[in-house]
Amino acid sequence: MAATTSPKRVKDPTWVPNATYPERPDALTRPLPVEKWIKYGMKHRRTVHFYGAHGTGKTSKIREIVEQQMGLRLVYINLANITPDDKLVSAPKKLGDGQYALQQMITEDLDPGVPFVVYLDDARQASQKVQNQFMQLTCGWEMGQHTLPDLVGVIMSDNEGATEGIRTTEDPAVADRKVTIAINANDTGWRYALAAKYKDTNLKKVFAVWDALTPELRHVLSPRCLDHVIYAALHGFPLIYGMPLMHGDRVRLVTGKSGGSGTVDKTDEVLDKIAAALGANNPDRIPDLMNKVVKAALRDNLTVLIEGPPGCGKTELTKQLVRDANLRQVYYSMPFTDPESLVIPMPTPNGTLKMLVAEELVNPAPYALIFDEYNRPQSQAAFAKMMEMTQEWSIAGIPLAGCRAQIALCNPPTFMGRQMSVSKNNIAQADRFTLSVQVSPEDIPANEWLIATYGDVAETVLEWWKNDITDEQRSWITKRTLERFITLHQEGLPLENGKIYLGEGDFAPVPLIDLEARLAKRPKARLAEMAENIDEWVERLSKANELSDEGSDDTDKVHTALSMAELSQLWEHIDAVVRLLAYLPPKLKGTFFVGTNEDAQKFWIAAFTKLSGLDTKSAS
Repeated sequence: MAATTSPKRVKDPTWVPNATYPERPDALTRPLPVEKWIKYGMKHRRTVHFYGAHGTGKTSKIREIVEQQMGLRLVYINLANITPDDKLVSAPKKLGDGQYALQQMITEDLDPGVPFVVYLDDARQASQKVQNQFMQLTCGWEMGQHTLPDLVGVIMSDNEGATEGIRTTEDPAVADRKVTIAINANDTGWRYALAAKYKDTNLKKVFAVWDALTPELRHVLSPRCLDHVIYAALHGFPLIYGMPLMHGDRVRLVTGKSGGSGTVDKTDEVLDKIAAALGANNPDRIPDLMNKVVKAALRDNLTVLIEGPPGCGKTELTKQLVRDANLRQVYYSMPFTDPESLVIPMPTPNGTLKMLVAEELVNPAPYALIFDEYNRPQSQAAFAKMMEMTQEWSIAGIPLAGCRAQIALCNPPTFMGRQMSVSKNNIAQADRFTLSVQVSPEDIPANEWLIATYGDVAETVLEWWKNDITDEQRSWITKRTLERFITLHQEGLPLENGKIYLGEGDFAPVPLIDLEARLAKRPKARLAEMAENIDEWVERLSKANELSDEGSDDTDKVHTALSMAELSQLWEHIDAVVRLLAYLPPKLKGTFFVGTNEDAQKFWIAAFTKLSGLDTKSAS
């Protein structure tokens, strides 16, 4: 076949000065190796296959070169996300004599009427059958009986390596159809992309930290992962949230010790250096975690992964925050969902196939995409199939135009020492999320919801949960279990049946005798009881202060009651709270601001403001 002339650059990407590169870098005036190989492939009609480590910017750089620099149409096909016959099928066609015959149809994006480039991504995560189907395209630039006259380039890219969880070898007949090039992070110009993304932040010191890492650590802290760490730092999150979660474990920066004996964990050291390079803090944890992560996703168009124990309220809180943001909710339970069910090819009258995407995904009204039970997909391959959606924000190459956030919710691989039926992911799949967090029941305000929904009986059950059982027992009693206890009590049914069933007649090992006693007597919540007898408690605190600057057991009881009360309970009894605060030692007063969320801080500011007006010697 005759060689074709390689297309020239029609324009350079618009250069905008930024804090990292106030002057245009000289490197941007010279073609990167990726661009040279793409032009070679177009000139000689050869498929060019790039492979390398995850997260180095291969896909975004190829898009930039083809669409922005060459001004060509790019048809993106994620081979891990399609099924056999998605791009080429035989469909009935009515002939002139009224008879029917089969006609081969290709999707309309492969017959656009203008010059275009096919980009096959994640080829080695596709099934062998799909790989075989694309042998004709990668060798002869044809599909079935279609010659594709407007096709001017075929490009492939892949992650590779055992740590990626992706096979490293190919069928020789498949491999013999292309030119294959290994590329690394320095071949994609990712530094310039990050500098443009964070245009007001000088990243040179961050790049210096990354450059000083060993190749082993740079592989783990890929440029994509570094992007996530930078986002976390600039938005007040612990930088560790930018590191991926793989099957319940945080990916760490671990390297071998000099001399070859053992390993050393460099994670904290490296992340602290990046935080310092950005002039940011690196907190161990932040209050109101899940609320802040979901709001960040909705505000900044992020993909986030939230892992937490069952029954703690992850899904309901996420849905509520989406409603509060006035966004449409597109919810998929992964055990029922496979990307194959979200998009199918459909014959059109003009003889091509049109990819039909689920209506809720292509509806332009802004929405948040929620993947519940994310690590319980229909099949292990579904993890690979989700990569296009979480990274490219598209499905079968069709953009998710209305999508404003992608939120994946999942359980850890174990709960209270028992294995959960969840699937494993690999690092190339895990590092697609900007923030990956592990939440606990304390991060989710389910208690407030229970009180608002069930009233006094919920307060009684929560008093038992907070005060009468051990930490281990409390872990067995999820918020979903608490709700079952409430409804069982309301119906006069045994509470025992509301506990998690472990099999062979055993339930979660938590005694319920104290809960049953509380529900029988229905005493008031601790703070409500103190508010009802406020004069007595003020007198007890006053006497305690006369005996010691540290207070007494009564002082500790009041402090505990205030610390463990829900926000709605505090507001309900604010006048009593203020009177009690007046007699607490100064060191206990300060604890109410430690590790609290913004709403709680507003309450305590209001309470201490009222306290400052009291005519009491103990007030401060």
